[in-house]
Amino acid sequence: MTRLNVRRAIAATSLSVLAVTGLAACGSDDDSSSNDDSSSSSNSSDDGGSGDEGSDDGTVEGSSFDVEEGEEVDPAEFASFYLDASTAGETAAIEQSTTIDGATTTMSGEQVLDLENPELRLTGDFGAGEGELVIIDGTMYLPIAEGGQQVSLPIDDPSNPLAQAFALLGSPDKNEQILAEASTSVTYTGVEEVDGVSTETYDVVLDPAVMFDILGYGDLSATGAVPEEITQSVAIDAEGRVVELAQLSPATEVAPETETVQSWSDFGRDVTIEAPTDAIPYEEFVSSMGGAATDS
Repeated sequence: MTRLNVRRAIAATSLSVLAVTGLAACGSDDDSSSNDDSSSSSNSSDDGGSGDEGSDDGTVEGSSFDVEEGEEVDPAEFASFYLDASTAGETAAIEQSTTIDGATTTMSGEQVLDLENPELRLTGDFGAGEGELVIIDGTMYLPIAEGGQQVSLPIDDPSNPLAQAFALLGSPDKNEQILAEASTSVTYTGVEEVDGVSTETYDVVLDPAVMFDILGYGDLSATGAVPEEITQSVAIDAEGRVVELAQLSPATEVAPETETVQSWSDFGRDVTIEAPTDAIPYEEFVSSMGGAATDS
């Protein structure tokens, strides 16, 4: 695998996980549970959560806030609302599509909606061919070695080059802070059907310089590496669950325009996520590449 492809694979993985968290949240629910086997998890729950403006037949009737279509919502209030909506389903199937320079890749898998103990399985093209990303027990398994073999990185390991980006996965408070402080506007855009589901929808405009500063990257506004703004469209169903998040990041001096769409369904499903037994430790992977994984 070439140095360029390794860097692209790690960048794609970072984008995928940040997209899954919505650059904000995919929830933490104290009622989610896992079995005693540290290398696997099986979770199931009944559908949870409820939107303030949902009817008994699952039809959304308006905004959960006291606003009309086209009016803005306070970002801090929306941040708390979104965090709850991100946790309401407890478990879900997830689909993701990412379009970069007109080329679209798709991924699918399942997720335990718990930021305190994040668990995720995504299958798709991560730059080294078809592979599977797994997050469980505080460790990421990235399919970036030859043939899509996983490389293991502890999420909170300071030597992990993605640790700051993935800090969102273990911090509900930081998720809420980013939405509250990095959002320059949140606008209610009305009731829409998303894949046949009635939803209340919101457009969120984020300042990525503020977001990355909160994550600990410092001020990147003058580097040309981040766009002036990132836009999101959030769809929440009558049960108060996020069912779709569409995100557009404009082109910068160093990166092309990127559009990512995630959708969640089959809430409360049984989820089984297992840690791979043949993953390569990240340090060993970097050594085998002559340090290529962290080269710029």
